[in-house]
Amino acid sequence: MPIYEFYCKDCHTIYSFLSRKVNINKIPVCPGCKKDGILTRKVSPFSIGLKREEGSQEEDFDLPVNEGAMEYALGKLAGEAENIDENDPKAAANLMRKFADMTGLKYSKKMEEAIDMIESSNDPDSAEEKVSELMDGEENPFVIPGKKGIFERLKQPERDDRLYEM
Repeated sequence: MPIYEFYCKDCHTIYSFLSRKVNINKIPVCPGCKKDGILTRKVSPFSIGLKREEGSQEEDFDLPVNEGAMEYALGKLAGEAENIDENDPKAAANLMRKFADMTGLKYSKKMEEAIDMIESSNDPDSAEEKVSELMDGEENPFVIPGKKGIFERLKQPERDDRLYEM
């Protein structure tokens, strides 16, 4: 019996649903806010029994973007990133703009300002220093549309541990 995961943008929560049969078309009602038709299906990862190294600081983080677009962008831009000239701040800024365009991610206001600074600089050391000062304390360079059109910081969705009937 398959388990499907759905994300609710209003609750900013991921819910798991048990289905008695394979059903790729049904979208259940959100268990949190009880609204119909607002859940979006997520691609669920599966476990292969790998363990992280003890003391690893890595965290799982789900970005609310099209995973195919993210994979495509990373693959397409990887070669370009490897060959980037460290002494050319404009090339780095250009790469950042391409990444956002290809994935649909939006940068925070501070990150946009930082990219603008990089684009207008000819001195990589000066650009790095200015960007470091600007971004000091900024936890995440991305934003997602929040409720009522206000942009909120990108944060990992809550995960409801219960298993709901589909």
